[in-house]
Amino acid sequence: MTDTTVKIHFEEEPCGRCNGTGRYSYNQRDGHVCWGCSGKKVRLSRRGKTAFEAYEKALADSAATVAVRDVKPGMRIMSQAHGGVAGNKPWDYKAAWRTVATVEVTEYTGRGVENDRYVDVPCVRAEIAFEDGKSWTAESSDHPAYWNKGAFHTIYTTLALTVGGPEAQAAREEARRAIARRFKGAWLDGEEPPVPPAPRKPKSKARKPLPANLYPGQCWLCETLVPTGEGERFKPEGDTQWKVQHKPGECPQERQEPKEAPAPAPKAPQREERPAMPNKYAGECALCGVLVEAEKGERIRVEGTWAARHPKGECPPPPGPAADGTPAVLITRHKLYPEVARRGPAWRWTYDYAVNGAAAIGYGTGLESLRDMLRSKYGRRVRIVEGWKTAVPAD
Repeated sequence: MTDTTVKIHFEEEPCGRCNGTGRYSYNQRDGHVCWGCSGKKVRLSRRGKTAFEAYEKALADSAATVAVRDVKPGMRIMSQAHGGVAGNKPWDYKAAWRTVATVEVTEYTGRGVENDRYVDVPCVRAEIAFEDGKSWTAESSDHPAYWNKGAFHTIYTTLALTVGGPEAQAAREEARRAIARRFKGAWLDGEEPPVPPAPRKPKSKARKPLPANLYPGQCWLCETLVPTGEGERFKPEGDTQWKVQHKPGECPQERQEPKEAPAPAPKAPQREERPAMPNKYAGECALCGVLVEAEKGERIRVEGTWAARHPKGECPPPPGPAADGTPAVLITRHKLYPEVARRGPAWRWTYDYAVNGAAAIGYGTGLESLRDMLRSKYGRRVRIVEGWKTAVPAD
């Protein structure tokens, strides 16, 4: 048996949860299927949802459905049927038109939620057997607390069962035509879908009246006197002092030319550069990385700490190759501070090396591994000079 009455359609829109893809984050139950649209990529719009809820209510109040307690033998209803168990998971047959052979209705006390508390509600259970040998269980209640969120429900909870027959088909067609006439989010077969609503424009905010000025003052716009209570007071953005202005359209004369920019403040006289202080202790030059002996260089502030350096223009040149062509490598180091606090030292040494006076090459941490790399690359006779151990690399 099929329903040959006119079909009704409800307005849909792309699913906002999955952006119209039908896929969302993975879960072990449904995989990547989006729960917002059940993988269909679309869902009911606001107008379509309103029309669909009204359609369901209209069907429940018509002869197109029957309550669970009113199911009788011989009725043709749309219902699922118990299947079996596959492994440890039960399965059921899909909903189809079936003829009721026998029905056994039992009343019992179930659980509902009212005012955030569990309450006992009267319920009804129908054990239905069909003529094709299958069966189904339907549970329902007339108490509104049974349908509240949080109430104890089973997979057999049923609001009403769809009935077949000419009378039920006529009731369904009447409900569909009535809903299509009343709501913009629904239409029948052969009709043009409704025009989607235009996007809402943001409401323009009206200008709030400013408080009246409590004291006379010079208008901020036209630079004329504003008597007490005849203007407005406000605080410009970024300013903490009140300003006064005439009310909108009441300025006697608008200012035509902007005020002249104030003359720039005279610069403070620059201090004469003082001679650099000598370094009291030996240390690595902040410029070239080579050792500076005590009292033979200068001390400067680098990142809040004292550091030594050679006098300007006196940094020794990097070592060059020997007479027999053996390359010379100058290794310098500097402190590397971690971006995130961790256990252990607050900094680590990181090393650079320059071959035969060429540009320095960054290596990283690990002095022993750097030495082994240089000997493997340039030979065992390579001349390695560590800048923090000698004052002037000898050629």
